[in-house]
Amino acid sequence: MNYRVRIKSKSRNDAITEGAEMLGVDPSNVFALEESPENWVVIINDSPGEYELEIRDDKMAAILRSVTPPAGNGRPVTNEDIEKALSDMGVTHGIESNTIKKALDEVNATGKLQGSVIIAKGDPPQKGEKARIDLLIGRDASNKEPRASVMVKPGQVVAIKTPAHSGAPGKNIFGEDVPSLPGDDISLLPGENIALKNRETEYVSLVYGAARSTWQGVSVTDLVSVSKDKMYVEMPLFPVLSDNSRLTLDDITSILKGKGIKHGIDLSAIQAAFEKGEPVDNFRVAEATPAKNGIDSKVEFLFRVNGLDPKEADQKKSGGFIPEVETRDIVLGGEILARIIPSVKQEDGKNVTGEVIKAVKPEELKIRTGANVETRENGFVFVVSEGIKAGYPEYSGDTISVINPLEISEERLSASVMLYTSSSNKRAMTSELVRDIIERADIKFGITLDELEGFLSSDGKKKFPPKKITVAKGIAPVHGEDAVINIKFRKGKEAGNLDSNTGRMDFREQSSIHNVKKDELLAEKVPLTAGTDGKDIFGEIIHAAPGKDCKLNFGTNVILSPDGLSLVSGMDGMVAIQDGNRISVTQSHEVQGDIDMNTGNLTMDGSLVIKGWVSSGFSVKASGEIHIGKGVEQSVIDAGAGLFIHGGIVG
Repeated sequence: MNYRVRIKSKSRNDAITEGAEMLGVDPSNVFALEESPENWVVIINDSPGEYELEIRDDKMAAILRSVTPPAGNGRPVTNEDIEKALSDMGVTHGIESNTIKKALDEVNATGKLQGSVIIAKGDPPQKGEKARIDLLIGRDASNKEPRASVMVKPGQVVAIKTPAHSGAPGKNIFGEDVPSLPGDDISLLPGENIALKNRETEYVSLVYGAARSTWQGVSVTDLVSVSKDKMYVEMPLFPVLSDNSRLTLDDITSILKGKGIKHGIDLSAIQAAFEKGEPVDNFRVAEATPAKNGIDSKVEFLFRVNGLDPKEADQKKSGGFIPEVETRDIVLGGEILARIIPSVKQEDGKNVTGEVIKAVKPEELKIRTGANVETRENGFVFVVSEGIKAGYPEYSGDTISVINPLEISEERLSASVMLYTSSSNKRAMTSELVRDIIERADIKFGITLDELEGFLSSDGKKKFPPKKITVAKGIAPVHGEDAVINIKFRKGKEAGNLDSNTGRMDFREQSSIHNVKKDELLAEKVPLTAGTDGKDIFGEIIHAAPGKDCKLNFGTNVILSPDGLSLVSGMDGMVAIQDGNRISVTQSHEVQGDIDMNTGNLTMDGSLVIKGWVSSGFSVKASGEIHIGKGVEQSVIDAGAGLFIHGGIVG
């Protein structure tokens, strides 16, 4: 039941009236106390004292917020009232009876409670110890040597974290346990090359290197350096590390294995460094086996061309270079011209990670043998062929050859020697050497060295352009001439006859018939000749070829002379060549067509038969009969015997 109520009113009476109504009693049974202007507490007469309790949200305290004294003869609040109320609320732990009594005594003495009072307290939980980081490097390292104090290897603990501890648990005012409070944590981040192990309490290095710590974390700088080309590995060697442990060969092998290093680890050098006991910076612990490229074969020339290395001279020649004077040195049969220096085989290498480094194969020089050159020692030595006494060495297009200075003509009737300016008097051509060359060539006839010796003693001592000098001459054969038949009469017809008076050509006078007299010379034969034998420069006879013979062919009325070399006419008549080469004399002649510009005028000894016409303007004369097959136009006909015209006469 409520015994009081707070009213906001401007007068006491209004407050009493309103308050009584709210409390459900008669206004005469209440009175009003002014707490502040226009704020009233309306209380039932003789009402007991009242109090207000509050339980804190964390259940760790009960608070007496207020205590109201009794009205009139009302009953005051007692310790038992409050403790019973706490018990009814479930509070069983930490009730402070003395504090309640003091509060009530204060109310009885002053009429009110001076502020809130905690009358029950729980036992708060205890906070544990905070976390801790213990560094094992730097100033905290076991090894106090400054540089070594930060050196660690894989698996080595760099720092240890001690986790925070929990405190004692508490108990709230309801008698319930309150969990303990952990100590403050510390955050230390694992940086580069650090792993957390053992429930994240150990900071362990993953590499060999220098450890460092900051307020944020701890890290390790990897000090194992592999070159970019994988040709070597370097690292500082610290025989004793930050924790006073020793770096061993097994440690080094394991560290390098972790880097993929498989080849070229120099354990003996590492052991020697360990034995000295002092740190070594940038120690090369592994080194690759470099590839050895093959060495190309090359040629060593023992002669010069135009004073240059033969290959250089060939390149210049290909580029169009023309020396002022071409120089060549003489080489003798059997002399070495060049040597091939064999190639050296390549050897593959291996980098520190075990990968093969391919070496470059050598190039094999290809030199070919040309004229008068042969090889020895399995093709590595080039020499002048023994088949030649001496010559001029030449190199062109990867071919070594020797030019024979002796040139023999195709018909073997002459031999000449080519001379070049020499770059060394010891290698110049001499007349003695030429004699040997001639003798080696088996030249026996027509040797003449006067021009050669004269040149060598004068111009040959200076620089001179290449010169060819004849050193042997044979005798050429004189071949026989063919037999020849000379025709003594005119063959064929003439174009016409020139009129001396008018200067004009009469094309009718062609003289197509050739008249001869008895015993007249018709043809003569010039006999063949046998020719004269010659001799080549090797002393061999060159037989002359005799001339070709020909026969005097003759037909009727032609007489062959007793010596067989001439033909004469056996009668007066007309001479003709029949069947291409047979000479005959006849007393009659037959014209198959007309007498016109094709035949011209005809005059002959003997008879004449004309199958066609005698055209106008032409003349025909014969010492015998004339027979005309078709007719005669206006023309001149002169017959020594009978004239027979079988056609007509015109004009």
